[in-house]
Amino acid sequence: MSRLYPLCRVGLWAGLWVWATAVAQSPIPAAHYGPDAHQLTMREWRESLVEYKLLAAGEWAGSVLREDWIARNGYDQLGRRAAEIVLCMDESSVGFAAAEDTRAEEVAIVCMTAMGWGPPG
Repeated sequence: MSRLYPLCRVGLWAGLWVWATAVAQSPIPAAHYGPDAHQLTMREWRESLVEYKLLAAGEWAGSVLREDWIARNGYDQLGRRAAEIVLCMDESSVGFAAAEDTRAEEVAIVCMTAMGWGPPG
């Protein structure tokens, strides 16, 4: 068993606590925290709590940067990248009424591409 296993369990429980708190306080229906979270529109994104935004952005960053990048750089760096995605998405949608119905995932992809991220190799 890995020596990091107890830390992973603590991190998992802390993550679940943040998630549960966000679900309880968010104006977005709880269904958006499940498998269809990637279907959020930018209107729903702007109304979401920052904890939820970071969770979704972390998933998107993790899917682009891959496991080997995370292994080399760690979850702290992944969290920083998630924060960069949230900032990019929030800033790029200010005063842009035409983007209201755009899927948040599409805007995240544009942000990650603009920042030069991509899968290794």
